[in-house]
Amino acid sequence: MLQRHFDRWHHQRQSSQSHQHESSSTNSNNNLSPSNLSLEESIPMYKFRIEAIFDHESAREAFRLYLQQSLNEEPFLFYEAVEKYQKTRLDKNRANMANEIMSSFINVNSKYELNLSMTIRNEIMKNWKQISEQNELKIMSQSSGKMNNGAMDDLISCPVDLFSKAQDVIFTELKDDNFPRFVNSENFKKFVKKEMKKLKCNDPKQVLDQLGSMKVVVTSGSSSSNLSNNNNNNPIGQSNEQERSSSSSSSSHSLHASSSNLSDRSSTSSSSDDGDNVEIDMGAVEIKLKETKITDRPLIDNTSLYVNSKDYAIVKELITSISDSSRWKTIEEKIGMKTLHSSNNYYLNRTDGALPLVCCSGLVSGKHMEFFDCFLSKSMEEMVSKVCKRRLQLDHIKHDSENNIDYSNTVVYMEIDSHFPFSKREAVVARTIIPDMYNKETDSFDRLVFIQKPSAHEEAVVMKDTIRISIYTAFVVERKTNDTLKYYTFDWLDLKGKVPKKLQAEFAKIGATIMHKMLHKMVKKENAKDKESRVVVSAEGSLEVMNENMKFLKEKLNSKE
Repeated sequence: MLQRHFDRWHHQRQSSQSHQHESSSTNSNNNLSPSNLSLEESIPMYKFRIEAIFDHESAREAFRLYLQQSLNEEPFLFYEAVEKYQKTRLDKNRANMANEIMSSFINVNSKYELNLSMTIRNEIMKNWKQISEQNELKIMSQSSGKMNNGAMDDLISCPVDLFSKAQDVIFTELKDDNFPRFVNSENFKKFVKKEMKKLKCNDPKQVLDQLGSMKVVVTSGSSSSNLSNNNNNNPIGQSNEQERSSSSSSSSHSLHASSSNLSDRSSTSSSSDDGDNVEIDMGAVEIKLKETKITDRPLIDNTSLYVNSKDYAIVKELITSISDSSRWKTIEEKIGMKTLHSSNNYYLNRTDGALPLVCCSGLVSGKHMEFFDCFLSKSMEEMVSKVCKRRLQLDHIKHDSENNIDYSNTVVYMEIDSHFPFSKREAVVARTIIPDMYNKETDSFDRLVFIQKPSAHEEAVVMKDTIRISIYTAFVVERKTNDTLKYYTFDWLDLKGKVPKKLQAEFAKIGATIMHKMLHKMVKKENAKDKESRVVVSAEGSLEVMNENMKFLKEKLNSKE
């Protein structure tokens, strides 16, 4: 259907050009010919369509470069990536491409993260999670010998319309915002002049006619007649009324077809007649991906904007690995406290590269609940305020098993106090506190886990003059005996921008050692206070989600009994 729509557009355009050619001799005495006008005078006389720009290889590249210079190339790259994805017929190849698109555009803090509404982003992430889990089950069946490789390829599924809603939103952004600014920019004029030079002509009309058509032909005595003819016979210069009635239903489809048509000429992929053996060259998508090593490990479940059971499973695995000297190297060690860094690097998205994880652990005297309260104390609030200029709770997400929200979360915006010469930096994180290891004797939980990971929210769009950094923290406190507790902190930070990864890794090690000492001082300070004078703060909704999770998990345990 999309190709038929595009073919009709081309047919109408050719008919319009034929009509204009036939009537040009009749109107030549009355019309002011565009060939008599300069480029600057000609451009305002034309109605340009984004479909025509995408169908013209040089114009499309000029548009992309304009967006790149405007620091807004992400929508264009996403659109091209999705077009190639939709054109791929084999589900296995589509699944591989979908994984790259998720890592590059949809996941939080990805290299080309798009400004999408929470509804659309959550829907895509939820669908992709279900698709991935289903395909993983099929792969497990294959590895157990229940199906052969050929059957495996046939059963892997990945729907063509996975990114359609996001693509429609991005099309609207390109068409209504970026495209009008492009055709009125100096970049567009430079492109037209370059094309005129290629054609060895002095008339801009020869180039502009390929990208649109005249909105109005200025006449000396028959302007009404010529305007009527232009609107009736020129689909690119349709009347405003026609555009309003059709834009909402077909605007995105036109470009879908146009890009698909163009990619037939420009794609480096190869295809057979039936499309069953399509091999996609991911380099053609023009996404420059940073490769992660085989030894690098995922730190979060990037299919969810909120902290979930998979994120907690990763934390539990990290705790069990602490004693493995092949995975952790000691930075500093004293009685009751140890600071380590991981031998392996960890990543949030494969496209962003990986960094080491820093861990602080210790065994101290005291009650685990009181120790954890220090994490929500006024003293901790003061420590955090030295780093964050501003903090704001953006949302409170309640547990919802139907939508794969395993725990209540709070979403928080943080403006980092980054001094000169660093650029302005900020972060958006999802937080939760997970109670675990329920103790019937005390009717309480012997382990409390605070986890925060990068997230996104429609109230905190990514600004071009600000760098959105990635922060990950896990803080675990568990009861060992009646009088002792064990704690772990895991920290990971990507400052983004131009800060080298090696420098960030060294900074993280030094910072972890300092923070570990500060943590002990802060705990001593809180323990020295009377219980009545200790103040537990909300920490942007963290206390509330902890209480909600405690209540929910207790009810869940009671229902099983």
